[in-house]
Amino acid sequence: MVIERKEALREIGRRLSTHPVVVLRGPKYCGKTVLARRFADSEAETETEVAFFDLFRPADDRLLRTPTRAWLPHTGLVVVDEAQRLSGFTQSLRILIERRSPEARTLLLGRGPAALARGASEVVGDRVGFVDLAGFDLEEISGRPGGWRRLWERGGYPTSYLARSAEFSRSWRRTFVEGIRSGRALSAEEYLPAGESREFWRVLVRRHGDTWRPAPFARAVRGGEREALRHLDRLEGEGLVSVLPAWHAQVEKRQVLSPKVYVRDSGLLHALVESSPVESSSTGRIPDPPGVERSFAGFVIEQLMRRMGQRVYHHWRAEGGVGVALLFWHRRRAFGVETRYGVAPKSTWRLRAAVRDLHLERLFVVYPGTERYDLDDRIEALPVSDLPTALPSRHAPSF
Repeated sequence: MVIERKEALREIGRRLSTHPVVVLRGPKYCGKTVLARRFADSEAETETEVAFFDLFRPADDRLLRTPTRAWLPHTGLVVVDEAQRLSGFTQSLRILIERRSPEARTLLLGRGPAALARGASEVVGDRVGFVDLAGFDLEEISGRPGGWRRLWERGGYPTSYLARSAEFSRSWRRTFVEGIRSGRALSAEEYLPAGESREFWRVLVRRHGDTWRPAPFARAVRGGEREALRHLDRLEGEGLVSVLPAWHAQVEKRQVLSPKVYVRDSGLLHALVESSPVESSSTGRIPDPPGVERSFAGFVIEQLMRRMGQRVYHHWRAEGGVGVALLFWHRRRAFGVETRYGVAPKSTWRLRAAVRDLHLERLFVVYPGTERYDLDDRIEALPVSDLPTALPSRHAPSF
């Protein structure tokens, strides 16, 4: 089974048309190398000169140790995979760029995307572009066997999603999870010791979809709240975790001011829960904690942010349980999203209060059904399968 990531390919092309250097960012195993090769092949088909270097290969690594001796297309595209291995990164990148014409472009990918971005910025300043990649999304798997439930249960990592059986998918995710918890699958060298990292992830999984409370994380890392927050920032930079800030509305109610934390990939979340000896489940259902409700909410939020791209997102929660899981703006109007797992949703006073307090143009209640219908004035029940078409795309202007 082959899934064409057409939108991601177009996004790379758009960025390269306006930036001399583009960094393809994303967590390990999300498909960056495959996508870069497909893009390079598509460019070659248009008779664009292309040079592809994979620095994991000794021959390519030797070539770029002295980039002045390597063949580089004068006006075409240079792709460097595992770019963090470049010897003398800044100087080598400058040679890759400056010995060619102004129309030439360079695509970088590899581990440590934040470090790649900093190095590229030293050479070309703010003219470096970024393309964020994660696992498959709902639009990419549309029409595939299993529908959205397969994506939710297995997650979007290509090896896990495309596995020939559910057991093979679980096995792959367990192996990847062990690498994450021990720090082996992460980029930076200054990550926590394996024991502290495992304890941090244990707390993180239990608090998936909950507000950030630093005390249990600080106990896990044995380094205080500041060190716990630094580690959370590193995981967010790796593309493994989402941190959703709180919104403060102009209402006379007590409001939650702490951000919410999510494990981005639902398949990894499920593997992390199942790998815990205390919290494992053999029933075939998504075990507690975090439970089906919060797992489904995290999946919906990730898919929505993937669909709509780089906008400003918040969550909002006030006294009495009034709130929305996701708050965003489109063309200067506020929209809210809540999730319900189970029976068809109904209008409630909490939903109506959220519409009133936040002055929402529309509040979508996403649920695992098939019918799209109005619940109340400006409140709509939205099937999760309709997310790719119901909301604005990442290229629609937010203002």
